[in-house]
Amino acid sequence: MATKFYLSRRLKIRLVLFILWRLQQQARVGIRARDGSREGEAQSVLSMQPLRAYASSSDGGDSDPSKIHEHPLIFHESEDVKQSYRRVCNACVQYVSPPFYSCSECPDFFLHGCCARLPELIRHPAHAEHSLVLHSKAPKTGFSCRGCHLRCNGFAYSCENCDDFTLDVVCSLINPAITHKPHKSTHILFMSRSMIIDEKCSCCASILNGICYECSSCPIFKLHVRCALLPKTVRHYYDQHPLRLTTNAPEGGTNGTDEFFCEVCEERIDIEQWNYSCSKCYQLFHVDCIPSIDQLSRIKLGSHVRVDVHGCPVELVRRNDSVCSGRKCGSCHEALRLGDDGLAYECSNCFFGLHQNCANKHFF
Repeated sequence: MATKFYLSRRLKIRLVLFILWRLQQQARVGIRARDGSREGEAQSVLSMQPLRAYASSSDGGDSDPSKIHEHPLIFHESEDVKQSYRRVCNACVQYVSPPFYSCSECPDFFLHGCCARLPELIRHPAHAEHSLVLHSKAPKTGFSCRGCHLRCNGFAYSCENCDDFTLDVVCSLINPAITHKPHKSTHILFMSRSMIIDEKCSCCASILNGICYECSSCPIFKLHVRCALLPKTVRHYYDQHPLRLTTNAPEGGTNGTDEFFCEVCEERIDIEQWNYSCSKCYQLFHVDCIPSIDQLSRIKLGSHVRVDVHGCPVELVRRNDSVCSGRKCGSCHEALRLGDDGLAYECSNCFFGLHQNCANKHFF
């Protein structure tokens, strides 16, 4: 006898609304694709000139791994036990695990198996009027993602008709509708492309702008894309336990007060904002004080470039990891602040450093 499943009236309504929303999006894409001018597309100019774009195929199929990189790629089905460091994917700038590809000549070029076959063209719900084209080589200065608003130097999807719409790989492939456990797992959050003015994110309490997620049941619950993608648990070398995403204000505080401080920067933590904490060690951390998810988490470090003011290649590093802190910049000769954005270039053998902005002027 067949089993019957019953849905509550509220859940049925949500399901119907979601189906209608998806049909509406598909209809918009179909109309725009049917009515679009081929002449206008032919005259479009690549908005990110430093990037190398794939040739747009008519079917928008997956890319060929052999065309992504200038050198042959090696496929790995299992992990190398002799590997002493964690690999980072050059496409999505996330840690790599098997299966993956490596370059036969570049020692620091890696790709997830799925990232090596990213589609050449996609349609994104936040920019449904135009297709986004995959680019496999970012400029040395990186680009700003319109989804998470973070700097990135990985692969990108860019609109060739709009100069200011570029997404990193992670934000390009996110779902238009999600559920979020810290809120209510039965509520559906829909992606919104509208500019929301004078409203704050329920996670970081900063003003919402651009793409965000809105709860279909709770009008006041809205999240930045970056905040919606925060993992449930993270690691930090200051604590031996996994840190869990905390959405409620903890009990107590320092010296019996209601104040809480971050273990990394020792600055006060706003209890209205989400943070990470360890319930066993009673430690709290700002989101931006955890390297795997902070403002530089979409930047792949360690890349070497040539500059015309130093004979050796210089390496992209984090501010806190540089050996040149306190020295003078090799270009402007001012105190090496290592860049306002937390990045710098250095030659550790010669103790030579450059502000990132200064290095940008001296690239070969």
